[in-house]
Amino acid sequence: MREEFHLCLKIGRDFIRLLQDLVHVPEFRAMLKDIVFNPCVFNIVGFQFKDVAQIYSTRTSSRYSLLRINPDMETQLRFLLTSIKLGHQKRHQEERCCG
Repeated sequence: MREEFHLCLKIGRDFIRLLQDLVHVPEFRAMLKDIVFNPCVFNIVGFQFKDVAQIYSTRTSSRYSLLRINPDMETQLRFLLTSIKLGHQKRHQEERCCG
């Protein structure tokens, strides 16, 4: 993660939330401490990381939220959102649930 830190920043503020949830793991605790207290260690050629506020000001893309659900649920949601007209979704939900 340190070597590709610029990619981690694309996740946005949920990246910090994740690190906070994993603070009991020494490697993640060390990384979070560096982000907060020593951000210059993440500067690489062509990229400058200023401080934790830079991450907090970056909203997490909605495409990352798809990673929070299992693949079957993602398939069902994509079908409902792309193939079903508004107002007709209840029938499809009931068929899938009880059918």
